[in-house]
Amino acid sequence: MKKCSLFSYVLEDDKTETGGTSCENETLLDFCQEAGRMDLLYQRNIKGINKALKECGIKPIDTKKLYNGWQISIEICDKGESKVVVCSPLFKTEAQADKWYRGLDFADSEFRNLDIFMLRYIDGSIEDTYLLG
Repeated sequence: MKKCSLFSYVLEDDKTETGGTSCENETLLDFCQEAGRMDLLYQRNIKGINKALKECGIKPIDTKKLYNGWQISIEICDKGESKVVVCSPLFKTEAQADKWYRGLDFADSEFRNLDIFMLRYIDGSIEDTYLLG
């Protein structure tokens, strides 16, 4: 079974006639951005995400397909809506994620004024979230 991070989880239509994914290989991140529901990615457990998916005719997330680990999310807030512009790979340790983050050059980049979060996933649920920059 191929494992992935929550952001890159590929959604599948359920068997109902209503709703469904908007395109082939739609990810959870795509869904949240399109639906204006970025808040779903920061819930403390996956139940709220799965409820929203079910309401839209999409199969719930199978946590057995998700990695546990650390991820960096770089976001921009535009008119009260958060949009993820860069998402790191998922790392096994916080130190690996921190090393990736410190390797970014923010001095002359478009990222210098964005919100940057460290996320810790355990079985598809965000266990910890904290602002880095």
